[in-house]
Amino acid sequence: MRSHASRDVLVLSLLPHPFATRTRKAAEAYAGAGHRVRFLAPQRAGRTVDEVEAGVVRHGGVVSHHVVVPRTDLGSSGGAQLRNALLSFLPALLRMIVVTLRSPADVVHVTGVPLVPVAMLHRARFGSRLIMDVNERPASVTAKGSLFGTISRFEPIVIRAAAPQASLVTVVAPGHAEILRSTMGVRHALVVRNAPLAEWRTEWVDQPEAPPLRVVTVGSLFPGRALELLIRAAAIARREGTDLRVAIFGSGRPDYLQSLRDLIVSEGVEDIVSLEGRIDSSQVSQTYTVGHVGLALYEGADPGNDSLSNKIIETVASGRPVLAGDLPENRAFITEFGVGWLTEVSAEAIAAALRNIASRSSRDDLQTLGQHCHAVAGESLTWESEFGKVLAAVDGFSVRRSRWGR
Repeated sequence: MRSHASRDVLVLSLLPHPFATRTRKAAEAYAGAGHRVRFLAPQRAGRTVDEVEAGVVRHGGVVSHHVVVPRTDLGSSGGAQLRNALLSFLPALLRMIVVTLRSPADVVHVTGVPLVPVAMLHRARFGSRLIMDVNERPASVTAKGSLFGTISRFEPIVIRAAAPQASLVTVVAPGHAEILRSTMGVRHALVVRNAPLAEWRTEWVDQPEAPPLRVVTVGSLFPGRALELLIRAAAIARREGTDLRVAIFGSGRPDYLQSLRDLIVSEGVEDIVSLEGRIDSSQVSQTYTVGHVGLALYEGADPGNDSLSNKIIETVASGRPVLAGDLPENRAFITEFGVGWLTEVSAEAIAAALRNIASRSSRDDLQTLGQHCHAVAGESLTWESEFGKVLAAVDGFSVRRSRWGR
């Protein structure tokens, strides 16, 4: 589907194209609407193992440019943070600025507040329209030893400075829109939920036989995702007589993965809890269907987790009910659509929730609830319907390049 006027769009991302799910979908949506799109990102981000080769490649209708990022120090000390800032992050940021200022565009779309100043430089040079996508609650990254945790503290200041220049501000959940309005000078923020592409989700797949109750979690593995609590919960639930299997799909830092393996062994649950490794994004929806229930458990002590988890929407779109942490945005969504259960995020509470699901829900009950989830997602939870609001706004932009940019 082509838009009313074809624009040049520069998309700025903190994550490389294959791993920037939300930003990648935005870039592809612009391209699908007939816009000319350039995607600019570092070749790697943070201390993860997710990286790509630096350079320029084409992904469908999107030209992706990944700048070189020197290898980061995987340590968590203050010295490691300083080295990463000076020797990795800063050189990569300067490279992104150089490319940005050599890339004329009518619209600059930025996901991730740390890159908003780069987008503002583009607007100053080219007179572009700024779309600021605030993809998580500002100042919410609190992980110790994280460079982005340090940078996160300054996000409210950046948002306040950019708000008057932004033609459109988008957020992932209604609660975030209220935070930006009440404390950061954003008059209006458009809610664009992290829904999957319509073609991403699998066709309906029947629930597997039960028992045992099979639960699945998919995504990057890192502290704060309550994985340790989940493993302990599985041990508690089994001791109390619940027949279940827990499959954990995703990648993480080697030392963190080893700590999870050690915990699985120490809890004596090697036979019911498995670390399945990374899967391709095209396999995520199908992977959820190997279980009866998907999980979206994040520790509420980290304010960055107090938002609507895209894992909830992915699970529901795949036709499976979800057990999610009882956080405000999750609660609002699950209550509105009736697609699962909520739990306090502690080992004891998760174990109790799994026990209740296993004892009170037959396979037929789970089948009915799963079919409801699949139907709800097909009607309203697609990226096309969510991001269509952004494309409509872009269609209405009048764009005039600045004299400096000519």
